[in-house]
Amino acid sequence: MAGEFDIRGLEQLDHLSHNLREAANKDLERELSQAFSKVARPIVRDVRLHARTDLPKHGGLAADVGGSKINVRKNVSGRGAGVGLRIVMSNPYALVMIDKGSVRHPVPNSSAWVTQTKGIVPGFWSRPTKAAEPEARREAIAALEIVARKIGRGV
Repeated sequence: MAGEFDIRGLEQLDHLSHNLREAANKDLERELSQAFSKVARPIVRDVRLHARTDLPKHGGLAADVGGSKINVRKNVSGRGAGVGLRIVMSNPYALVMIDKGSVRHPVPNSSAWVTQTKGIVPGFWSRPTKAAEPEARREAIAALEIVARKIGRGV
């Protein structure tokens, strides 16, 4: 499951991406990557919190999903540099269905499977990512603007 803050469509950012590649300044690439990581930290924290509080604790779903690996993918060099932040959660569960409010699982000591909705608050992923998007977008654009000014100064 991925939450993506797509800042595409802003020609200035595409222009910045090109300038960042042209500048070939690894320090600026690192600075932008660190800024994007900082933007993602509270979102990752909130997704984990919502997984642990909004999903059933009995059976371990809340702990499993809340403890899942979450990757933050940033493009700050190469093609499409500096124009996106993607947060991806990986685990064996159907996270899209869980986010919608149901999980399919086997019944203990049986070959039967059931779809459970009880104890699942829909939106463990979508609510915190949507709530964070405006602030994350502002912070990402601010970081991009700082790097753009430094490129303009030849830093």
